[in-house]
Amino acid sequence: MSTAHLLARHVALAAAMAGGAGALQAQADRPAVLAAATADGISLRWAWPAGERPVGYFVERRTGDQPWTRLTSAPITRLRNREAVRALLRGAYDRYEALLFPTDPMAELRDPESIRSLLLFAADVEPSVARVLGLRYDDRDVRPGVAYRYRLIALVAGSERLQATTGAVTAGPEQLPEAPDSLVATQTPAGVALHWNPRAAFTAYNVWRGAADGVTQLNAGPVVLFAEPGGVGAGSAPAMFVDRAPPAGGAVSYRVEGIDAFGRLSARSAPVSVALRDVIAPAPPLGLVTAVAGDTVVLRWTPPPDADVTAYQLWRAQRSDSGFTKVGAPVPSGAGTVARDAGRPAARLFWYRVTAVDRAGNESVPSAPAVAEVPDLSPPATPDSLTGSIIPGRAALRWRAVKAPDVRGYRVYRASTPGGEFGLLTSEPLAAAAYTDTIRIRARHPFYYRVTALDSAMNESPPTAPLALRPPDVTAPTAPVLVAVRPGDGGLIATWLANPEPDVAGYLVRRRPAGDTAWLPGGDSVSVTRTVDTLRGVPPRAEMDVAVQAVDSAGNRSEMSRPMAGRAAGRREAASLEVDRLTWDAVRARVMIEWRPPAGQIAQVVVLRRGGADSVFRTIGGAAPASGRFADATARPGVRYEYALRVLDRGGASADSRRPRAIDLKPGGAR
Repeated sequence: MSTAHLLARHVALAAAMAGGAGALQAQADRPAVLAAATADGISLRWAWPAGERPVGYFVERRTGDQPWTRLTSAPITRLRNREAVRALLRGAYDRYEALLFPTDPMAELRDPESIRSLLLFAADVEPSVARVLGLRYDDRDVRPGVAYRYRLIALVAGSERLQATTGAVTAGPEQLPEAPDSLVATQTPAGVALHWNPRAAFTAYNVWRGAADGVTQLNAGPVVLFAEPGGVGAGSAPAMFVDRAPPAGGAVSYRVEGIDAFGRLSARSAPVSVALRDVIAPAPPLGLVTAVAGDTVVLRWTPPPDADVTAYQLWRAQRSDSGFTKVGAPVPSGAGTVARDAGRPAARLFWYRVTAVDRAGNESVPSAPAVAEVPDLSPPATPDSLTGSIIPGRAALRWRAVKAPDVRGYRVYRASTPGGEFGLLTSEPLAAAAYTDTIRIRARHPFYYRVTALDSAMNESPPTAPLALRPPDVTAPTAPVLVAVRPGDGGLIATWLANPEPDVAGYLVRRRPAGDTAWLPGGDSVSVTRTVDTLRGVPPRAEMDVAVQAVDSAGNRSEMSRPMAGRAAGRREAASLEVDRLTWDAVRARVMIEWRPPAGQIAQVVVLRRGGADSVFRTIGGAAPASGRFADATARPGVRYEYALRVLDRGGASADSRRPRAIDLKPGGAR
C-alpha cells in the first residue's frame, strides 16, 4: 500500500499533514543514520532497520583516531507513557495521539509496514515525535570547529549490533538546507499548478502565496511527494501542488520551502509570479439536432448561458464516442446557432458535436452528440451473366455478383410466361449470387426468371433479362397395343397400333424365348412412321414372346406392351462344308485349315476342334466363308487334332462337316 493511501487511512495524521496538499512524491533513499550541525550541537536521526524493531539504541562518538566513547549510559527507547509523551509534544500531541496510541492495539501487528511508514514520516516533520519514538539524539556537548563521527549501536534480543556509522560532522553554526529550486507556476482551469525540483534532503514542503493582501501559507499540513505507481507527483503528473482558490484578477507569486529529516525549514525558493487570466471555459451548447437536405447536414443548437461566447466550433466523427475532428472554421456567435456540413457521402452515419469558445479563447466541453445520415437513393447495378440449369423438381440459378460495397443481397422473381407477372421467390435478400428454386416434379412448361440487386438502403436495381428454363420431359408414353405376331420370311412379323402421344419418336421391339422371364438385350428400333417389324434370326420352329415399347423424343420408354407369343416357320437344313486340307506352318507354329469357298447364302464359317484333353468338338474361331482358310495358333506339337466346319446361313440354319480331318503334330513337323 502506498504512503498516500496510508495517510488517507489515518484520519488524524492526514488532517494535520494533507490539508491543501495536491500532488505527492516519495522521498529518496537516505543513509541509515543522519547527522547535522544544529544551533545547539549536533543532532542524529535514524530509522528502524527493515523488518525489525530494536529494543533501543546506544550512541557512540569519537574525534580523529580517538577511541569510541559511549554517550548514552542507557539505551534510547520509545516512550510509552502518555503523560510523558504529552509533556514532550505539547501542542502537537493531539495531532499524533491516534498514531502513537491507536485505539486498536492489533493494528500495527496486522499492517506493520504501513504503521512504520506513518511513524517515520511523523518523525521527519516533527522532531519531538522522533524523540518519542527513540529515533533521535541531540549531542550538545561539542566544541565549535571540531569534527565528530558517530556510530549507532542497536540493542537486539539482548545483544548489541552496529547499525550504522556517520561521516565527520563539524560542530559550529547551523547550516540550513538550500532552498528548493526550479519552481514553475502555471494557471489551469483547476487553479495554479506548481512544480519544482524535488530534493532528497527534504521529506516534505510548505507552499507560500504572495498577493496584494499579504503572504499566506497554502498548505495546512506538509506537502508530501510520492513517486509510486499511481501517484500524482513529479514522476507521473506535472503538478506537485495546486492552488485551487487564487485571488481573482491581478498577479500572485509563489515560494516553496523544504522540511528535512530533522524537521528544519529551508530557505524559501525564489518567487515565481503568475498573471491571472480567464481560464474558465463556457458551458457547452445544448440541444444539438440535425437535418439532411440533399448531401448537406444542417445542425442547430441552443446557445449556452455564458455572455462572453464569441464562436462555435463544429466537430464530426464516424463514431459516437471517439475520432472527432474539426469541421471548417468556427462559426461566429453573431451568425446564429446553425452550421452546415456539405458534401457528405450517402448511406453513412456521421456524429456531430459543437463546442462554445469565449473571447479569452477558452473552449467548452463538447455538446451531447447528434447523428445524421444522408439517404442513399441510387440503386445498384443490375446483376449480369444470369445462367441456370433445370432438372425435375429443381432449377439452379447463378449470376455474377455486383461489385459495390453497399450491396445487401439479391432478389429472385419467377413467371410462367415471358410477359407474365413475376412473383418474388426470396422473402429475404440472398447473400450469395446463386439460388435453387423448387418446382413440380412433372412440370412440362418453361419457367422464366429475373434477378435484381438490393443495396443497404433497400434500393433495388433494374431486373435482368428473363431467363427461360424448360424442365426435362420425364413422362413416358403409354404402352403400345401389340396386334399380332406371325411367322414370316426370315423370322417373326410383329404388328402393333400407333401411339397417340405427339412426342413419340419410335418403337423398340423386344423378344425372349417362350417361358423365359428376362427379355433379350437390345431389340429392334423402329421408326415412328412404322407399326410393323420383322424379327430376324429366330431359329426355325422356335417359339418366342414379343413385346413393344414406345420411345418419346426425350428418350422416355413406355411400359412393355402385353407380350404375344409366336412360332417361326420350319426351314431346310443348310448344306455342310468339309475341311479340304490341313497343313502345319512350322515358321509360324500354327495349323492351317483350308476349304473351298461355298456357294449360296452362307453367313459365317465356324471352326471346330477336338484333341488333347478335349473329347468333343469345341469352337476355336470363325471366318468369312469366302476366305477359304483359318489359322489355329493354339495347337501344340505332339498332339493329334481333328478339325470340322460349321456353317450358318442367312436364315439362321446351320450344318456341321460330315467327315472331320485329323493331323498329328510332332516336335519336328506334322503328319
